[in-house]
Amino acid sequence: KTKKELPDLLEKIRRKAPHAVVIIQTVYNPYKGLVINVPAIYHKDVSALVDEFVCSLNRVIYRAAELCGCEVLDVYTEFENSKYDVLNSNTAFSLGTPLDFDPHPNGYGHEVIARLLRRKWNSLVKANEE
Repeated sequence: KTKKELPDLLEKIRRKAPHAVVIIQTVYNPYKGLVINVPAIYHKDVSALVDEFVCSLNRVIYRAAELCGCEVLDVYTEFENSKYDVLNSNTAFSLGTPLDFDPHPNGYGHEVIARLLRRKWNSLVKANEE
């Protein structure tokens, strides 16, 4: 469904604002590293399962952006390579620490996205000036 709808949506934006710079961001894995493990009973690498879906969606995003002449902000790679915690979710179980499945970026994660967007914008402005 997204394969069809995303390019259609981007084309609508293009028609309404043909000279606009459209930047679409990739999706990150909100549960990187999450493994549910009950010894001798159950083991599931949730992170890998979510990552498969996220990477598939990101391929759709890249294709749609290419078709519609949009820019891509690669948040996925930036979050994957971050040495610091960028998400609200706390999926590491320990006594006294509640599990938190909030998939949104934390304050630092938002800073990372803002810096990435600023770099992308500055590179587009510079390329336009040349």
